[in-house]
Amino acid sequence: MCIRDRLYTGDRGGRITLYEINRQTLNEPRVVDGFYLHRANVGGVSCFCFVGDGAGGVAEKGVVRRIVSAGMDNDLLLTDIVTRKSTVIANTPCAIKLMEFVAPIHSVAAVGIDNSIGLWVTHQSRRPCTPLVDHSDPHMSPIVGLEVPSCTTPYFTRNGSTLGATEASNSALSTDHHIITTDRSGMVKVWDVRTFKCVQTWRVGRGGTEDAM
Repeated sequence: MCIRDRLYTGDRGGRITLYEINRQTLNEPRVVDGFYLHRANVGGVSCFCFVGDGAGGVAEKGVVRRIVSAGMDNDLLLTDIVTRKSTVIANTPCAIKLMEFVAPIHSVAAVGIDNSIGLWVTHQSRRPCTPLVDHSDPHMSPIVGLEVPSCTTPYFTRNGSTLGATEASNSALSTDHHIITTDRSGMVKVWDVRTFKCVQTWRVGRGGTEDAM
């Protein structure tokens, strides 16, 4: 993940590494910081996201304060980058492969390697996961995308045209309380994180959408 001239990476050794990128010379990034969060002997870091008051967990000056990381050890950790203090948010049922911060509800949305989708509250340790399940039309193919829409996110309709932020906010897809999942077959699902229900489903390359009532 990249924030301005800083690149954050996670690896199988359990280490989060911070690189400084020189956009002018495009030289090899310089390592400026790093710390270990997850056990290397079980696979290290599987994914992580920024958490905070700003968009994507970034402060006004582009400084990352906290991250939530998932490991192959099934621990979900909230870590203060400054103090290096970590809190276990949850022990997940399986390893997490995709994760994004949902600011309005102070939670992380996550997709497991078993294709499960869930929400974990970041400020309450050990609180049970809230699952997002659509029994009538579930993702049957592996989920490959997880998106938290923002006011700058372009939205593409089923016929390929683009909705602007204003149009999107007036449609079924609000930019405040929704997440989007996509799978390998082309299925796209929109979830309302207030009701924990799927509110829209469509398939890329096929006509028609399905709106939940």
